[in-house]
Amino acid sequence: MSRMILLISLLLLAVVGRADIRDDFPRPEAFEPDVRFWQRIYTEVGTDGGLLHDNRHLDVVYEVIRFPDDAGSQTRSRVVDEARSRIRDGLLELARDPQADDRLSRELRALWGDEAGPAELRAAADRIRFQLGQRDRFLAGLERSGRWDPWIREVMREHGVPEGMVALPHVESSFTPYARSRAGAAGMWQFTRGTGQRFMQVDHVVDERLDPWRSSEAAAQLLRHNYQVTGSWPLALTAYNHGAAGVRRAVSVMGSDDIVTLARQYEGRRFGFASRNFYPAFLAALDIHADPERFFDPLSLEPAQQPNGVEMPAYVPVSELAQVLGTSEEELRRHNPALLSSVWNGSKLVPRGYALRLPPNADSPAPSELLSLIPAGQRFARQEPDRYHVLQRGETLSHVANRYGTSVAELVRINRLRSAHRVRAGERLTLPAGRTAGLRVETMPEDGVYEVRRGDNLSLIAARFRTTVAALRAINELEQTDHIYPGQVLRLRPEEDVIAAAGGEDDSPVEALETVAATPSAPDVVETAVALVEEAPGTPVETQPELAADPRDHSVAADGRIVLQWGETLGHHADWLDIPTQRLRHLNGLAFGEPVVTGQRLRLDFARVSPGEYEQRRVAFHERVQEAFFRANRIVGSEDYTVTRGDSLWRLTRRSGVPEWLILQYNPDVDMERLRPGQVIRLPEVVARD
Repeated sequence: MSRMILLISLLLLAVVGRADIRDDFPRPEAFEPDVRFWQRIYTEVGTDGGLLHDNRHLDVVYEVIRFPDDAGSQTRSRVVDEARSRIRDGLLELARDPQADDRLSRELRALWGDEAGPAELRAAADRIRFQLGQRDRFLAGLERSGRWDPWIREVMREHGVPEGMVALPHVESSFTPYARSRAGAAGMWQFTRGTGQRFMQVDHVVDERLDPWRSSEAAAQLLRHNYQVTGSWPLALTAYNHGAAGVRRAVSVMGSDDIVTLARQYEGRRFGFASRNFYPAFLAALDIHADPERFFDPLSLEPAQQPNGVEMPAYVPVSELAQVLGTSEEELRRHNPALLSSVWNGSKLVPRGYALRLPPNADSPAPSELLSLIPAGQRFARQEPDRYHVLQRGETLSHVANRYGTSVAELVRINRLRSAHRVRAGERLTLPAGRTAGLRVETMPEDGVYEVRRGDNLSLIAARFRTTVAALRAINELEQTDHIYPGQVLRLRPEEDVIAAAGGEDDSPVEALETVAATPSAPDVVETAVALVEEAPGTPVETQPELAADPRDHSVAADGRIVLQWGETLGHHADWLDIPTQRLRHLNGLAFGEPVVTGQRLRLDFARVSPGEYEQRRVAFHERVQEAFFRANRIVGSEDYTVTRGDSLWRLTRRSGVPEWLILQYNPDVDMERLRPGQVIRLPEVVARD
């Protein structure tokens, strides 16, 4: 009955008028030409053509280009290049002779007006840009959006985010759950790996960015975080593309948080066409999503779906799950894109706690019911362990792949290497896992009593029966000692719980959780996502950079200086620049052995490495640090903490076990060097992964 009520409520939300979802987003008059431009891109021209336009003044559209039928990429590029050259020559000719009276000159003069002088026309000749049309993709995405619209709007409301954010996937992926970009972003919301790990499980076993339900929740969390950091929804949306740190830097440089000022005047090196246009493109998508029949013929949205799934009570082989659920692995795979190849090839288990997605109309068993269906020999308390290899001097990835019976491509993928040829001696490589015997999860004995066996310890027993060491200590009055011995009798739960179980209550310690949903996806949807990335690299579908949720500034300033961040040393920067550490000391007037501190500005030497390459190496370092942390830990929430006398970032890190960089991410506007008693900050709650 509760499921039917939920479905009815979602359907009611779906039919409620959409126009009001635009109310929370200001529409500056200056952006109206830009919004109209993106409306044309989304509704007028398909991917068989596009608009040739000025990249600063979007109301200046030189030509609507249509590609020949079945034109390949080379033909398309040639057509665009020829049109661009013709317009460029025309602008330069008009700049030389303002009185030119040929047809092209008259058309260009009409676009720019008589007041445009030679200098402006010459500048415009270098700003000609082609934008691929999106009508067919937007229309397909609009129809798909019906599946998730009510769910996304509800999730946004729960996180204090405007419902209109439901239109954001149009800009990001055309509501394609499997979309992947060349920049490494994935899923309907196009999370990069570094940002996704803040809110979801993203590793070589599970990638929840590909789960539209889970990633929608994560998007709401990120958008709320961006709003708290930037102070407005236009800036929060721009931060979704450009990163919170980038937007904060732009506001600081311009001395203004006005979105029009930033879009029109800020000249940050990474603040390109996509970032400048992200908010106007969103406004255009929001208009269409709110009133689709204004732009398209009447269309049929796909029916709303409700979350449907079950939280895994143990680590289980996917083949066993398919069998006990009476379905096929292919069917499970279709509804669980977040489970990666290591699960489907059997080298990893479906993780405990993972929300297994089921077909929309399937019954979702409670976790305890699912646990009872799985044979004891096929449920485990731990994941199959990773294997590692430390690269020796002279070894290549080919050597490692041959030794362990894998491929170079698989090693590159698992280790997220930028190149198969850029590895160094001493680097630790994760290897594809092989199946090993894990720790089995056992059903709680009816009497709630367990006799200790040889080799047992409290951690193993707690994992085996899905309880905690603390609970075992308390129930058995062990007085904070882990010393146990074979033959010792331990209670696994309080005696009153045993009595309740004997009266017919569920005897499983697993609590039933809310069900979450599955999304069927057809193969053509995946192909559409790939085409979106490959054929339209110039659209504002570009994604935010890695570490976008990280408010720290990893870029090089205009004067060639950087700000030293937590966890960095002079040696790190020397390595990224391919220079001796002493060279950095000399440049910055530092005596040998003189320490450097977080927040210190350093002058750099780019004789051997460009600023762009240096930034890539620096960001890659922090990515690896964060990747290693999230491989071993996960965030389960956050809580307020009141600063006491003597607190510092260093002490908070040591006391909480949370690294400095993560505390900084949760407190982007707090000066951690000047904490004061009584000040309230936010600390993430971190637990170790199983």
